[in-house]
Amino acid sequence: MNTEDIEILLDIDGVISAWDKAAAKTCGVDLYDPKIRADMKEHRDIERHLKGGKKTLWENIDTEGIVWWSGLELFSWSKRLVNGLKAISPNFDFLTSPSMHPNCAGGKVAWINKHFNGTNYLIGKNKHRCASPNSILIDDNKKKVSKFCEHGGHAFLWPMCFSLEDGDIDIEEVFSDLHRMISKVQMDTIIGKHLIKD
Repeated sequence: MNTEDIEILLDIDGVISAWDKAAAKTCGVDLYDPKIRADMKEHRDIERHLKGGKKTLWENIDTEGIVWWSGLELFSWSKRLVNGLKAISPNFDFLTSPSMHPNCAGGKVAWINKHFNGTNYLIGKNKHRCASPNSILIDDNKKKVSKFCEHGGHAFLWPMCFSLEDGDIDIEEVFSDLHRMISKVQMDTIIGKHLIKD
C-alpha cells in the first residue's frame, strides 16, 4: 500500500512526554493523592490544584528555563508509538504548541533532538492549519482534535496519560484503534485518488 500521501502529525505533551507529571512536581502537586489523580484523569487541568492557578503554573515553569522542557520524561509507550508511525508513513512530523515564553520552543526542539534524533517537527498553536483530507493528528486535547476535523483533517484523541499508566485504559487497545483509523484514512485516500483519475 502506498502511504506517501498520508501525513501523520503527533502531539508531544501528554502523548509522548510526561508534561503533567513535570508540572505537578514543579508546582508541588501530589499526583498520588487519589482525589487529585482522579480529578486529573477527568479534567486534565493541573491549574485546578494550584493556589495561584495558571499564573503560578507558568511562572514556575518559565523560571526553570529550557531545561524544564528538554528534561521531560518519555512514557513507556513513547518510542514504540513514534517508531510505529514512522514505519507507516515517511511523512511524519511532531506537531506541538508552544507557550508564550521562548524557552518553551527551544526546549521542545532540544527534547526532540535528544530522544528522536532531529525528526521533523512543526511548532505552532494553530494545529488546524495543517488539516487536510490526507492528514492525521494524534493529540490528547479534545478541542484541538475537534478543530482539526472541522477543518477537513482526521484526528485521533489520545487517552489521558494517567489512565494509561494506571491501566484504566489498555494501551494495546489504543494502538489497535489507532492502527485501524490510520488504515481507513490510507484506504480512503487511495480510493479517492482512483476516483479522481477515472
